[in-house]
Amino acid sequence: MKRSKSFTIFYILILIVFIISFSIALPILFRPFYYWQIEALAINKMTIPSLYRTLQIPEIKKVFDSLMNYLIGLGEYNVVPLASSEEGALHFVDVKNLFLLDIFALIITSGFIIIIQIFLKQNKYISFYKFNKRTPYLYVGCSLIVLALFVGIMVLFNFDTGFEVFHHIFFPGQDNWIFDPSLDEVILLLPAQFFANCAIFIVVSIVIFCLAFILYDVYVTSKTKNAPIKVVGIDIDGTLLTDDRKLLVETINSLKKASETVKIVIATGRPYSGIVPYLKDLNILNEDNYAICLNGSRIVNNAEGLVIEEEFLKLSEVLVLKEIADKHKIHTQLYVGDICYTEFHNDYSKLETIYNGLKVIKMPYEKLDNNSKISKFMYSDTPDKLLPLKKSLPESLLKRYNITFSAPHFLEILPKDINKGSALKALSEYLGYDYFNVMAIGDEENDISMLKYAKIKVAMRNASPALLQIANYITESNNENGVGKAIDKYINKEVLNEQEI
Repeated sequence: MKRSKSFTIFYILILIVFIISFSIALPILFRPFYYWQIEALAINKMTIPSLYRTLQIPEIKKVFDSLMNYLIGLGEYNVVPLASSEEGALHFVDVKNLFLLDIFALIITSGFIIIIQIFLKQNKYISFYKFNKRTPYLYVGCSLIVLALFVGIMVLFNFDTGFEVFHHIFFPGQDNWIFDPSLDEVILLLPAQFFANCAIFIVVSIVIFCLAFILYDVYVTSKTKNAPIKVVGIDIDGTLLTDDRKLLVETINSLKKASETVKIVIATGRPYSGIVPYLKDLNILNEDNYAICLNGSRIVNNAEGLVIEEEFLKLSEVLVLKEIADKHKIHTQLYVGDICYTEFHNDYSKLETIYNGLKVIKMPYEKLDNNSKISKFMYSDTPDKLLPLKKSLPESLLKRYNITFSAPHFLEILPKDINKGSALKALSEYLGYDYFNVMAIGDEENDISMLKYAKIKVAMRNASPALLQIANYITESNNENGVGKAIDKYINKEVLNEQEI
């Protein structure tokens, strides 16, 4: 399932226009709203100069209905038996255009809302994007409540000025809206208080929509607190594996049990070939499970390493990044598929062969094809070189790329919005889940985005200080079955409770 920002923003705008046009249409189309005010505003006691008498309530209703029918395109302009001027009639032509525009907007937005809802029900692969993990209805409600408060304050404290501003906005350069009751007697049936009441009616309608939308968002958000975990993202090095890169038997048992009810997703900076042995050990090397590789630049299906989604760096970008390394005399390496390229063999490039089974090729990066699909670029050297390097990188570079440590001796560079968190989010939505169905476990800086996305954020006791700060649970270290204990606490315990019930 993909959550589209542009689709969501479009829907928010459609809802805003719908609510405004609907609220404005209420006093236009709901005639009893005027009828109820005839006696309350003493409209039936107004003396009509040309008739030398007041109008009876049925007569007032007839004139009002005739005028409103004209304004919504259902008849000709007719306010008989009241006197009317040409200037007054021209003003109502402008009002008619505004009313028809409002009704048109109401019809169009209603159609869009219906189509969007039908589309969402039939299409399970796209949904609304959640800005700050909230529904679009919160933003519609908050946006319109500001408008409603502004209009409400204007009506209550200075309606005349607001009324004048309204006419200057919608009828610029015209003054035919200033009626002379002796020439356009219909204005006697439309006192200023009636228009003020219309404004109040519109504001109340908007406020009701706003409160309903905000309460709906609160309700949906509150439900997420008890939502079951369905996806668990787990880092490998320093998290799943011990310091001597072993997978503990008790960890395997806990994860195998959990995999019966949740998706266990390995999320690592390693390439796919470097995680296959662990997928086998956990019994998740099949087409029903997925992994996040190369720090989020690649999402794969575990069965054959089939790529579900991936992002790349351009060779021209890599060459600029390499120049920085050359100035600081720091080793580098980059990844194209499951091949590691380096310009100089070193202890760090050898690790790719030892731990990940990668083919490492020594060659100048300039000789790579311009269309090479570079998953990530990496500065690989001692921490005493890499820490000063990261601090010295220009702000423009930090804004352009995701630059993060995956280990003290690996400083990785990925496309700006690519990280474990964005990949876990994309995969969860692809599987039909949201952040409140996600748990993440990690230890290093490159796991921060993953923990920030997940509802349950687990840091290893051996984790970096930055990760410990954002975690809502700290488990044991990677050498003490920390992953297994966290899984037992949040997943396997949950299963046992369900069985007891």
